[in-house]
Amino acid sequence: MLISVGEILDRSWHHYTNRFVELMSIAAWLLLAALINVFATWLYPTASYGIVAGLNYKEIFGVVLYAINFLVITPIVSIWVFNATVHLIDREISNQPIRLREISRDAWKVFFPRIWIGILGGLCVATPVLLVVPGFILSSVSKKGALHFLSIPATILFLLGLAGALIIGVKIAIRLFFSAYELILENKRGRLALRTSSKLVMNRWFPTLWRVILPKVVFFFGAFTIQMFLIFLLKSFSTNLAGLNFELGVRIYTIGSTTIFLVLAALLNPLVLTADYLLFRSLQSER
Repeated sequence: MLISVGEILDRSWHHYTNRFVELMSIAAWLLLAALINVFATWLYPTASYGIVAGLNYKEIFGVVLYAINFLVITPIVSIWVFNATVHLIDREISNQPIRLREISRDAWKVFFPRIWIGILGGLCVATPVLLVVPGFILSSVSKKGALHFLSIPATILFLLGLAGALIIGVKIAIRLFFSAYELILENKRGRLALRTSSKLVMNRWFPTLWRVILPKVVFFFGAFTIQMFLIFLLKSFSTNLAGLNFELGVRIYTIGSTTIFLVLAALLNPLVLTADYLLFRSLQSER
């Protein structure tokens, strides 16, 4: 019998608190992106933080640093943190020795295979979007004078295609959800990881769906509540500053709200991955 949602929540919290220091030693690397973001935002151009003409060297550096952080540093750190955290969770739950240096090395070994699996999985999930193409084409044709009567069928066909794309896309996403775990924990690469994940979920799609979604709803609701409270305090603080220096107040609010989000994401990440790991092992045991 598959692990229940209640057991996932209980065991996830237990393992999270049991290995909090080790988990944070890995997840804290996500704060690197937060620190770079703070620095880049502080240097970012004024004028509502848009790209304006006549930037000075400091502002150009801020724009470039922000782009590099968003497009390069954050994805690299996020992938490595995911890989390393999954390795750590596996060793902790299976009572294996925990050596952070070895875990870090193992996480780098699957870095590029993890990217490749992400690309393959993304293509699979995105493929159903082709279902909206017939409706889109018919809609374009219906705009021509004598064919305007096709607009209603085109709209219906487009909406049906969109609904079908969403349903099939979600179904594929859940079936391929554990591809990364197959790679990291079972060393199954490329299409083999996708096929194995699909077989793992086959005939248990709905039970898997709820066990994937519900723990995240609980975790994210708690994190969202904390985030809204902290942003309320931050907004009050930055508004008071705005009375003296509006630009400073806006910068502090922008930097603070982003930092709060990234810190909470770093704290929440191991908890979410633990829940998914427990479900993955439960599916394997029931296969």
